[in-house]
Amino acid sequence: MTTVLRIEPLGIDGLDRHLTELSWTRLIRSDEGVHVECATEEAERAAALLARAGARTRLAQTLPVPAPELAPAVALDLNPIALGGVVDIVIVRALAVGEATSRLMTRRSGWLPGARRSLEPLRGVLRGEDRLFAWSRLVWARRALLRSRDLRSLRPVVFDRDAIRRGDERCSLVGAAELTRWARG
Repeated sequence: MTTVLRIEPLGIDGLDRHLTELSWTRLIRSDEGVHVECATEEAERAAALLARAGARTRLAQTLPVPAPELAPAVALDLNPIALGGVVDIVIVRALAVGEATSRLMTRRSGWLPGARRSLEPLRGVLRGEDRLFAWSRLVWARRALLRSRDLRSLRPVVFDRDAIRRGDERCSLVGAAELTRWARG
């Protein structure tokens, strides 16, 4: 069972840090606003954590659903999209220190560009100064928008319809505040 909360942003700050205390969440941004879906047993805690991040929540009956004329695209980053008619879905999963360490040590983790990686993020996670979380993002938009230069980080899903359900995971550090920027729009 899941619970859906509608976020009424006041002055969101530190959303990454607070949401990664939950096992998983699904954030949905649409013309209707920002919604958070989480496990029912974590709903009360989620509301408290979102309040600490500067957002008021209220219970929502349903989630925004993409219109039939919208096409899906996989996003490669968490940059906000400030366009109307778009349904933007981000699934966030907290990583334990062991899995975070493993992902930071492997080149295929997809979180840091370039062949040479700094050990600072790994040190931060091991010392408890930072956290790594996994996310996947799917954006539903009009086909013409998906061809826009402004949305270069989106990869339209054409043949691999399983990509919609599978959602390739990427990783981010809490300290980068990428979820906070996404939520602010």
